[in-house]
Amino acid sequence: MPDAVSRHLPKSDVLLLSIVLGTVWCAFYFSPRLLSLLIGPESWFAKAAVVVFVVCLNFLWMCGIYHCGHIVFSRVWRCRGEYAPLSVPAAPASVALLYLTCNDFNAAACQSCLRQTYPNYTVFICDDSDDPLMRQHVDRFTAWHPRAQVIRRAHRRGYKAGNINYALSRIDRRFTHICVNDADTVVPPDFLSKVMRYFSRSPSIGFVQALQKSLSNQTGWLGSILKYMVDIHWRYYMPLKNRYGFVMWYGHGAVLRRDVIDAIGGIPEIATEDLTFSSEARRRGYQGIVCEDVYCGEEFPQTLEKFRKRNRKWVAGTLQYLLRYYPRLLWSRQVFWLEKADIFISAAALLQAVPFIGLIAATAFIMPFYYARYQMQGPLFLVAPVFYEGPLQAMLKLRYNVFWMGDFYAVMFITIFLPLLPAAQLLRKDGARLFRYVSAASFLHLSVMLDSAWEMAAYLHRGTVSFPVTNNARDGESRGRVRGESIAGGVLAAVAVYTGNLWLIALAVALLSVPLVLRANEPPPRVRCLVAAPFLLTCTIMFL
Repeated sequence: MPDAVSRHLPKSDVLLLSIVLGTVWCAFYFSPRLLSLLIGPESWFAKAAVVVFVVCLNFLWMCGIYHCGHIVFSRVWRCRGEYAPLSVPAAPASVALLYLTCNDFNAAACQSCLRQTYPNYTVFICDDSDDPLMRQHVDRFTAWHPRAQVIRRAHRRGYKAGNINYALSRIDRRFTHICVNDADTVVPPDFLSKVMRYFSRSPSIGFVQALQKSLSNQTGWLGSILKYMVDIHWRYYMPLKNRYGFVMWYGHGAVLRRDVIDAIGGIPEIATEDLTFSSEARRRGYQGIVCEDVYCGEEFPQTLEKFRKRNRKWVAGTLQYLLRYYPRLLWSRQVFWLEKADIFISAAALLQAVPFIGLIAATAFIMPFYYARYQMQGPLFLVAPVFYEGPLQAMLKLRYNVFWMGDFYAVMFITIFLPLLPAAQLLRKDGARLFRYVSAASFLHLSVMLDSAWEMAAYLHRGTVSFPVTNNARDGESRGRVRGESIAGGVLAAVAVYTGNLWLIALAVALLSVPLVLRANEPPPRVRCLVAAPFLLTCTIMFL
């Protein structure tokens, strides 16, 4: 096992310290002003709602500051070769390239695996498909490409990780490195040749993760608009992890050392096998590194239904990891504090649906009732309808609310709009495409909040995580869940009108639009207007 203290890659805690200090500053600067609402005749239930409001708001600010910090640092930091490979191995190691598929085989992506210039590799198609037509498609492909070998198992236990572990049990031990690609991952011809050089950087490197970019031929209306999310994440966030955070294997587009896999007992068979493998490897003294000169093609989910399936796996799987595996990493002396903090804040940002729902419950239902009853103004946009003649008058007089002052407004504005800066820079020459992107991104963020919270609650109840395959048509939507979101949207719309809390309208419109957008590859113009409505409403209310 390598000595992580003496042979680790260079790290800096400047970014994480900035995020932590920014969060602490917001908490100590604004919270006393908000907690002053506890001084009054309201019941303990109303006071509890104030505490929930303050805690959830600070949590969401932390997530916003996390994104803002990465965007700012991505502009001021440039790689100076600290993480470039030092030498080229004299004898190329044997690589087993695993192409994973489960009813979503993509011939073009699989062909890219067969076109590698690296001299010593073999492609294995790990086919978990249970659709007879898809299995025939794979068989026809391998008949035309005999260099690819098919590995199938009689069950699907262990999800994706189980598929990998089964393949490893069938593959010869001479393959010292394992490359893992998803069904939609398109790799360049020099992928293995470049990635393998990074293992010479340090004996502590347990895996090398390549960068990803969106496919130019992205299909689907939602996918073609939001494919830039892939580019933004891998351009502005991932390169910083080498120096400022925790490098994670993303489950595809990467090469793993087989001895590291063996050291942790195989790929952990849970929904977030990539995060858990990275964490367990790091706990044993191994590190990951991001290969910054190789880009693989990655497809963004074409429809809202496919995105929601992927999002459910991410949020429930991340919660599972935090409860079962993160404590081991937290108490490990092999891991630096900045990596521990980076994992926690990254996971918290993914799980922000719960504090968001808590914030909505406090500000939409509990606090308006009590503060209207006691003739008191609440914080932020929480203005009881008894004070004003209508919603417009309430909005125009918000500046007289002691909670909605210039400093508060500035923090809210920065945390909401600064994360959109990378998209503005990427699409600055195409204003129409930029508007479609930010509108669809806002809709997507709001429309999955209730679904994400429900999935986390379902995991806590049943103790297991479902693993729907994103591009598998058999893993469909729950009609009951979609119906529940529509009902919630209707209730929020009614509450928004009754209380004058217009901020709720954006969330209500997003939830009510879910059934119309869910399966549409090309929704009609009126539905596209609904998708743009939440962003337009937020901007209108914010700037008023």
